[in-house]
Amino acid sequence: MVGIKLNAEQIQTAPPEVRRWLDQQIGSSTMLPESTASDRSEKAHLVACTPQDVVAIYEAVQHIPPVVNVYFELGREGEGVEFNGLGAFRLTDIVRHARLADLLQLDICLQILNRALREHRRDANATLYFMSAAEYCVVAAATRQSISGLWNEMVSLQQLQALAGTMEPSHDPDQAAFFPFAEESGRVPASSMHMGNAYPIKP
Repeated sequence: MVGIKLNAEQIQTAPPEVRRWLDQQIGSSTMLPESTASDRSEKAHLVACTPQDVVAIYEAVQHIPPVVNVYFELGREGEGVEFNGLGAFRLTDIVRHARLADLLQLDICLQILNRALREHRRDANATLYFMSAAEYCVVAAATRQSISGLWNEMVSLQQLQALAGTMEPSHDPDQAAFFPFAEESGRVPASSMHMGNAYPIKP
């Protein structure tokens, strides 16, 4: 799939059939928080995570490989539509890239990440993501950027350690699971879709 980026003006002036297609694909008019009843309350707010936030969340979940994989999937860039500060990821893509069995496992991983965010922020109404009716996981663009930055730092550190001879690059597939989208360049490849700001983002 070829990635495209549209700004808000381009989307607003797009032909009606294009706008309807985007709405159907992304489900921006029917976004919902995660499945628990408490998150359906009007008090729930999407958090734009800072670099400090994403480090704290990572430290809380780093010993749970499937959760780590899902976490870094939320740092993927590109592929799709981008506007108004939100990024959306297809649930099926996350399941495949993170090597999960099904959507139930993904839901559990996302709830663990949300719990880590709330404990770090000391805010029971904070949410890392929203789910759309069109089966997308939606995060703040700032969150995606912060997670992407953490991922790139970790890849760079691993490469520096390998060059310094302090560690050998691992060929163990189990260990590779911690790095679900590593490339030789150390960059995060494009595979996320972005869409309009349907929810308030709290910095």
